[in-house]
Amino acid sequence: MSINNRVLTFDFMRALGIIIILLHHLPEYTFNYYNLNFLGIPLNLSPLNELNRYLGLGLFIFLSGYLLNLKKPRFNTLESAKTFLQKRFMRIFPLYYLALLFFFYIHDFWNPLHIGIYLLGLQGIINAPIPSPLPTLWFIGLLVAYYSFFVLLMAKKWTETQQIILALSSGIGIFIINQFFPVADFRLILYIWVFLLGIYSAEYNIFQTKVWLKFGGLTVPLFVSTLLILFHIESQQSIVIEYLPGYLLINFLMVTFILSLYYCAERFCQKFQLPPWVMSISYSSYCVYLFHRPLLWFMDGLLHKVLGDNNERLIFSLLLTVGIGIIFIAAHLLQSIYDSYGLPYLSGKK
Repeated sequence: MSINNRVLTFDFMRALGIIIILLHHLPEYTFNYYNLNFLGIPLNLSPLNELNRYLGLGLFIFLSGYLLNLKKPRFNTLESAKTFLQKRFMRIFPLYYLALLFFFYIHDFWNPLHIGIYLLGLQGIINAPIPSPLPTLWFIGLLVAYYSFFVLLMAKKWTETQQIILALSSGIGIFIINQFFPVADFRLILYIWVFLLGIYSAEYNIFQTKVWLKFGGLTVPLFVSTLLILFHIESQQSIVIEYLPGYLLINFLMVTFILSLYYCAERFCQKFQLPPWVMSISYSSYCVYLFHRPLLWFMDGLLHKVLGDNNERLIFSLLLTVGIGIIFIAAHLLQSIYDSYGLPYLSGKK
């Protein structure tokens, strides 16, 4: 069931999630290979790439909620809440700050006010007055908000009923408020339900219930049919997540994807030994997320200088094979160094 306290099913899911994100961002550095016309095939899968962003990020946020609540922590004092958040933020912020330096350089991002927003991790929480926000790193601000909300939700003073009411009212309330006063980044509102799904899936062990064991397989065709319907809608007109119909459709897509993937991943891990490289990708997924854009930017620029601007397909092939491999290796090395030396030093263990 686990190796070194790491649940294999979640390793599988996390590895797939970061691969989805990489494949979603890669066209920005090469060309839109989702449009298969470049292969002489009259088929444009670009709507699938638009939906990929929700699948990959939704999966990561679900896993964050599940793993936060895996041991069902409860906080009865401010000190216990502070200790919990310190440990989580210690894993997030030092590596994030290192990535931030690369993003500042690449995007020529030197306004003091904007830098302050990113240093505090407030991006992704508020509609910050930033004309050209940095890509990808909004996710860190979202984690800061969700981790803090988790501590509030798991305060020991709440009864079970009060806790559920707080969770539901928060999710519904911030959506309604933002319709009239759009003060929050809408992605904070969009992903709150899959975060809560992760928390309560762990809280009530839903993947061990009789209902799940009997009917869990139905999530697979449900997800496939949902994906096909939304692919058709997206190909006709963009799905607007800020309006209720698009908001509900995308959330339904993410939920069915997460549940169907868990169902498939669990069965795969029961029948087959998880390859070491999958576990390695899972282990380094946070660093892959933080540093894949700077590495892609550097490799893309280098390849264009060496091969010229007329070799897009060759550059794409090299980035897809060698480039992504370099990203995984570099991320694994950096995560290992931080876990072995940086984290113990900052926590006072060395």
